[in-house]
Amino acid sequence: MTIRFVTFSVILDDIVLADGRTYMAMLGGGGPQTCFGARLFMGANEVGIASGVGADFDRSWFDAAGIDTRGLRSSADLPTMRAWQLIDQVEHDERRTQVWRVPQAAVRAGLDRSLSLLPPAYLEAQAFHLGIHPDQPDTEFVQSLRQLPQRPLISVEVFKGADQLPGQATLSSWLSLCDVFSANTAEAISMGAPHAPAEAARWFVALGAQIVILRMGAQGSIICRDQTVVHVPALPLRQLPIGAVGAGNAYCGAFVASYLLHGNLERAGQAGALAAKLVIEVERLPSEF
Repeated sequence: MTIRFVTFSVILDDIVLADGRTYMAMLGGGGPQTCFGARLFMGANEVGIASGVGADFDRSWFDAAGIDTRGLRSSADLPTMRAWQLIDQVEHDERRTQVWRVPQAAVRAGLDRSLSLLPPAYLEAQAFHLGIHPDQPDTEFVQSLRQLPQRPLISVEVFKGADQLPGQATLSSWLSLCDVFSANTAEAISMGAPHAPAEAARWFVALGAQIVILRMGAQGSIICRDQTVVHVPALPLRQLPIGAVGAGNAYCGAFVASYLLHGNLERAGQAGALAAKLVIEVERLPSEF
């Protein structure tokens, strides 16, 4: 089966909610949720995941979901990345604190990314999605993806806000490398974007981003290309058992998969909203599609 979509990073999340409820060893790190969103719109084993994991990592969810795991690199000496996720409020825009529970060597091995670590089939994918820290955007790896002969679609999502306000020249240098850029409103503001969502999306486009997705929780999302802005409403939710952990990742996976299929921004945004809703409403990622 041809791999069409590749994403990165698996972390085991130990989630602690503000009311004291805990959910231990849940699939997180962005990669599984991104796979889930993409898999809603792609066939079995067309979506692949790449990450370092421990030798005892359980791949059963990926196998049941029809997600290719040849990109998971097992280490006999290091554990799978694992972290506390402390959720301060159970809402769309919860405040989250991550605390690593494993040695930094395991974190480095888990997060390591290069073309040489990917299976040959992954190097022919139509699209790649990866999370970055805006202070350390890993432009070398993004540039290596850009140079693949099939010219894949590259989707970049920031996984936290900037700790220091980046210069616009620096932002422009890596925004111009990706086809799709996604952030939530707080992350966008931390990078210097205007507070008004539509203005923020246009601001990122002006700096070199081709397609910008600004995720606004209960207010839906803003999608911008060529200064044209589309608003996609969020879908109604039931009671939130865990909060919105992974919803943004699922949105991005579904958006990219739908956009590859149909080339329509609004339709892709609606696909993203559906994937985000499904991840928010379940206590664990669904194992069946």
